[in-house]
Amino acid sequence: MKAGRGGRAAAVLALVAALVASLPASPGAARGAGDAPTLRDEVRVVYDGFGVRVWRHSGQIDRLSDTPRAFRLLVRAQLDYMWVAYNDSAPACEQAPLVTVKEVRRRVAYISNQGTFPGGPGDAPDSCATGGAFHFYVKRDGDWIAPRALGGQDLFHCRTLRRWSIPRMVGARQCWNGEEVVRWDP
Repeated sequence: MKAGRGGRAAAVLALVAALVASLPASPGAARGAGDAPTLRDEVRVVYDGFGVRVWRHSGQIDRLSDTPRAFRLLVRAQLDYMWVAYNDSAPACEQAPLVTVKEVRRRVAYISNQGTFPGGPGDAPDSCATGGAFHFYVKRDGDWIAPRALGGQDLFHCRTLRRWSIPRMVGARQCWNGEEVVRWDP
């Protein structure tokens, strides 16, 4: 017996509904309770554009909620350090320090800009500005650190990237080999 158009459509819809009903509510729901994915399992987090901007004492650290807690603590510490070191803890400059996070991986993060700037959410005056630079934060012995050797405004020497085991990523696509700019191939 042949089913008409309406009969076939109803059968297909019933089949699709049965398949959908058999799927877990979310990708994580198919895992056991102890198997939920964590950031440690993720390969990387890449933010759109220049990255996520986090100003000191602005409450914006939550913008990095998909990064490890230890990484967020380093960002907060760097913001506090810049306020003290570059702005002498001036109250008017309390929100001048800025860290812009572009990419975070398990053991390295590219910071597309870090420094103190006027404006921001606290409308810091021009006198707070000291400029900025890009940086790499790295994880060593279980702790996130911000080595001075991995900050600057020029391309890094290839041996510096190699010494710190920086992978090819946003911010590390090229390097200086002593003679010319070359593609960074770790």
